[in-house]
Amino acid sequence: MQNCYYPQRKPLDATKPIVKATTRPNDRGYDEFRACFMRCGVLSKAAGSAYVEHGQTRVVCAVYGPRPEVNIKQRGQPLFCEVKLPAHPKKLDESINDLELEYGYLLRQALTPSLLLEKLTKCQISVHVVVLESDGSELSTAITCASLALVDAGVEMIDTVAACTAGHLDDGTIVLDPTLSETSGHVMVAFMPARGQITHVMQKGAMSYPKGQEAIELCSDGCAGVLSTMMRTCITESLR
Repeated sequence: MQNCYYPQRKPLDATKPIVKATTRPNDRGYDEFRACFMRCGVLSKAAGSAYVEHGQTRVVCAVYGPRPEVNIKQRGQPLFCEVKLPAHPKKLDESINDLELEYGYLLRQALTPSLLLEKLTKCQISVHVVVLESDGSELSTAITCASLALVDAGVEMIDTVAACTAGHLDDGTIVLDPTLSETSGHVMVAFMPARGQITHVMQKGAMSYPKGQEAIELCSDGCAGVLSTMMRTCITESLR
């Protein structure tokens, strides 16, 4: 798994107090997610589907395949990913299209290490994500949703992929699952919980190296803990 990164966890220093943010909406702690909801099998005509929401960020995903290659532009690539974003009054259509292409590429990068694509000779899996509503952490929510949809489609996987985002407040505090109004710079981490492997890391905006490392560790803990537990519960309920 050459695309995977194993985070080096440092032991906690008991002499340093843990400072929690106190300025977050709804009195959330620095390491707390927004209210989260997940469900598999929400679309009847897709091979697999899922719906995930984090606060006001809502995402739905449909998976089709594996099936013979149908996308000529992606011929030879067994995984095709597409992301559609809601229109933004302050952004031009061209910038939205560029961001959708970027998110589609990052989605494929994050999911590929978790799939046994070498078994899909001359076949293709199509992953279509629609962000219904956006209030921060759209890409990480899309990755989590897509992984659940792949499980729902019965695609052979090494592990699920949980993803979350961490950013910094004006006072420098690193917080988990930020909203659009909370942060400017952030780090997104896609993580395979059972294997303890990071499949993709993306940083956007200014952030110092120590703060970036802190954000990666916070995201990894969030993915391995609360998020992976919720994903397992969602998958279990869909099998009943």
